[in-house]
Amino acid sequence: MGIYNQDLNYEPNIHDEAVWVANRNNPIPDIYSKLIIDENGKFSILSGAGTVLDLFTPTSVPRNASVTLLNNGNLVLQELYPNGSKGVLWQSFDYPTDTLLPGMKLGVNLKTGHRWSLTSWRSEQLPADGSFTLTGDPNGTGQLFILWRGSINNWMSGPWQNGQFENTNLQSSGPDFNLYYTSNESEKSFSYLTKTYHSFPALRLYPDGQLKGSTLKLDIRCSSINSHGHGCAAEYKLPNLKCRKDHYFARRYGYIYTYEYVYDESYNFTLHDCNRLCWRNCSCTAYTYSTKNRAGCKTYGHMIYNPKKANHTDKEFFALVKYEGKAKKFQKVLLPKLLHKLRHFYNNIRRDKKMNNELRYFTFQSILSATNKFSSMNKLGEGGFGAVYKGRLVDGQEVAVKRLSSSSAQGVKEFKNETELIVKLQHTNLVRLLGCCIEKQEKILGLLYLHKFSRRKVIHRDLKASNILLDDYLRPKISDFGMAKLFGINESEANTSRVVGTLIDSQTLILYLISSGYMPPEYMREGVVSTKTDVFSFGVLLLEIVSSKKNYKSYDVDHPLNDES
Repeated sequence: MGIYNQDLNYEPNIHDEAVWVANRNNPIPDIYSKLIIDENGKFSILSGAGTVLDLFTPTSVPRNASVTLLNNGNLVLQELYPNGSKGVLWQSFDYPTDTLLPGMKLGVNLKTGHRWSLTSWRSEQLPADGSFTLTGDPNGTGQLFILWRGSINNWMSGPWQNGQFENTNLQSSGPDFNLYYTSNESEKSFSYLTKTYHSFPALRLYPDGQLKGSTLKLDIRCSSINSHGHGCAAEYKLPNLKCRKDHYFARRYGYIYTYEYVYDESYNFTLHDCNRLCWRNCSCTAYTYSTKNRAGCKTYGHMIYNPKKANHTDKEFFALVKYEGKAKKFQKVLLPKLLHKLRHFYNNIRRDKKMNNELRYFTFQSILSATNKFSSMNKLGEGGFGAVYKGRLVDGQEVAVKRLSSSSAQGVKEFKNETELIVKLQHTNLVRLLGCCIEKQEKILGLLYLHKFSRRKVIHRDLKASNILLDDYLRPKISDFGMAKLFGINESEANTSRVVGTLIDSQTLILYLISSGYMPPEYMREGVVSTKTDVFSFGVLLLEIVSSKKNYKSYDVDHPLNDES
């Protein structure tokens, strides 16, 4: 069970993750769960299978208790007393997970011994306890420490002075923030409040140990190899091994790995832990995660190159790579290839200078990462020109990725047409083009008012059910402009030398390129394209909706789709 922030201005790459998790180490076995409060004020999570996880267990005395989720994200269990006043029995702010919200504390209650601390997730997908903890100094110095696996010091804040910790720049967060440090006989703690929630502030401890604020100015990352940042601890730095000189770990594909060793899940290792384990073992040449949630650890002792495996379809492996000669190799090998790609790009894409400068160009690697290497689980559909996949960019933006197949009839001309066209159009019922990728002989679109209300009149020419997408609110979005034709605002029709789409004759089914039954007969016969072309297609689409039948299937000829009865 988690609490999520709904502010769209929240830190982009964590806006869809829980800012607090009640049962991070005790997942519910099903999705049918609920919160319950018994007559004594006992607060629990009840799963559909009957499993009970207690969050708060008071003494067995009848209480009038209720729970409220406050606007600041605090889940509060309160008791209503007979005189009308209320008292807090339990609150989520006393048990932070990996995110510090305004009003939460970091430190220790000196009377009860209770610690307010952050613990990272085990991976970006698994909220269970990870390897890093941000907590108050157990020796009572008042500093904040980031500890690795509970004991190794990763970073220290330094003492509180002049309104901030010595090794931070918290004061630069701006006038909207009030920073507090409390040091008395009851507690030693740090907290902050904000005057506005327009950009929801948060401080998050990431699975790799990075401590980063959204609008709160703090970004701490201590490297295992070069721990030179303010407050980074020397004991966290990895040893300078002779076998690791001039080496680093990098993602690699196309290798067969041997001498595999899988660490037991009881170690609760993260991918970051696996990196450190492999680095310290000179016989280890590569590592990766061992669970579907990108946690755990596998190490390998040898790798053999296999070109058949170099297709980026396997999961990530992190292999030992040499620094030596890298710059020279880049100059001799990579730079000429890069220049060749740039020439090809300008010759084929920018020759006519029609590309909009708002268009974003993605690397093929970023597209692979966004779509989980074009996983079949992310596939939304497929047409004659290629497949469409659901993806998520590094900033959290969900996108639809159209990957043209190598055998696609859509060539450079159609690809240029689609990119140039969509980027010029803006409408709530059109998909928005975020960018494209033309690396590795790929033609990929990242997609997130046609006839009258655009600055340019557009004839889609391929309007059909599979080209109309629905967003989270079931709003229709027209996509796939590979065959669209652009008109001036006063033009109404034109002849085209290339007929695209599909005609369905009363006797014969004729397929052209990708569509089925949406192309008007006169367009096929005469090649004249106008707004009526899309009107015909839209009419066919309406018939499909009201009849719940596809237009190219075989049905009872006595009851055609256009039967007025």
